[in-house]
Amino acid sequence: MSEFVETSINKNSLIERFATNLNLFLTQKELDENNEMRFRKTCELVANCANNEAKALTLLTIWDSREYLGRYALHNALAEKQNNDSLWVPNATLAFNYCLHSLEPTSVVIKDEIPKKKGVGLVTAFKISEQGEQLGVPVVGLILDWSLRHPNISVRQLLGATNTDNDRRGIEIRTNVLMDLLTHPKGKQGVGVNEIFGLTPVRRLTLQPTIEVLEDYGLVDKESSYDINDKQYRVIYNSHQTDRNVSAKTQVVYNYLGTLREGEIFTHQQLQDYCMSEFKRLGLENDPVKARQWVNGATIANNHRFPEIERVNTYNDGYTTKVKIVGEFTVAITELCNIILAINDNDRDVLNAGRKMASRIISDNKSFTQLMQKAYNFSPFIRAKSSKIEDQLLQIITSSSQPLSAEDLFNVYSKNHKTPLSFKAIITHLNQMAENGTLKKSQDKKYNDRNKQCNYYEIVVT
Repeated sequence: MSEFVETSINKNSLIERFATNLNLFLTQKELDENNEMRFRKTCELVANCANNEAKALTLLTIWDSREYLGRYALHNALAEKQNNDSLWVPNATLAFNYCLHSLEPTSVVIKDEIPKKKGVGLVTAFKISEQGEQLGVPVVGLILDWSLRHPNISVRQLLGATNTDNDRRGIEIRTNVLMDLLTHPKGKQGVGVNEIFGLTPVRRLTLQPTIEVLEDYGLVDKESSYDINDKQYRVIYNSHQTDRNVSAKTQVVYNYLGTLREGEIFTHQQLQDYCMSEFKRLGLENDPVKARQWVNGATIANNHRFPEIERVNTYNDGYTTKVKIVGEFTVAITELCNIILAINDNDRDVLNAGRKMASRIISDNKSFTQLMQKAYNFSPFIRAKSSKIEDQLLQIITSSSQPLSAEDLFNVYSKNHKTPLSFKAIITHLNQMAENGTLKKSQDKKYNDRNKQCNYYEIVVT
């Protein structure tokens, strides 16, 4: 199964392979009642380790260090992995929170108190765990390799945030919806919202917001069109009733249900066609209008004649909303779903490939920097946080009568804010603003009391 991680992939063969993997998953789900829970755990693992590139790189950095890293040691290690040439490095608090709220609860890192390197006292620090070595690092390697090969789509767009304590994390719901769209017979033309059920049950209340988020990111198209949407039912359990004291017509329905598997979905039209044919063959009802009326009456929503089945959609004769995956993202989304299924299946070949990918990325400063910048570009929270810090630095520079060095700005910022940034973080933000033309960066000795050449920053006058 590990062949799907190749850089060059034939789109048709990829989708065929995905269909094979998905059929295996569904077969296992039918045979193993714990399969749904395992899939949920897999989704939580992937989300907590790699729902954005910065978090995934944080885990790789801890793994690479082989020792406990505290808040500021971790921040410095992330900066050094980019040769200090990066446009963005997670501040010390953000990287620390990745560990505290995602990585440590998933048991891929170990938390402990270690002595401070300077001064007295203890600091909270994190180290890679055995679970992190065996599973976390390969998962992160697979996801980051996927991200490098698909620069126009972010892992965060597909996996969502992890700031909720709900039983269902965003990744499970989104993965459910996307897998359903990829495999649905109407997938290319558009699937009605009421026809999307997910591979594991999806609550209707969470479905619409999920589709709206995917649409906002440009990953799916949604349009309204006139359509007649047939009623659909799911077999909850199959009693195979043959000895119940029921009418002959009711027994015909049970005969039809006996041809289906538990969990299988069928349409009202399919049931109606079967019953009308059998009624006529058995001499129960020759009038097709009356036969159709009987089936309609036997399956109305408030009729409990057949507790073995449940309605799974809403009948609609009019305008319906249809959803489909945007064509240019089909390969990327199919690949990611393949990765998640392989992790769920504990595919050792795939996990070993992921470990090699992780080793390659952590030793390649260019890839590391590219992924970190991608995390910044695609995260509205990170950009908002970064923008606020840059506004504060701009206020300091604007209030000065002369250009300021990074050291000057670091001292003023640390004095005025309860949660100071590291010196490297200040430089990162200043270089970002110089890169986008907000600040002018120059080297000049005349403003330096120690006559030492360094970078100075001032507002660009337009």
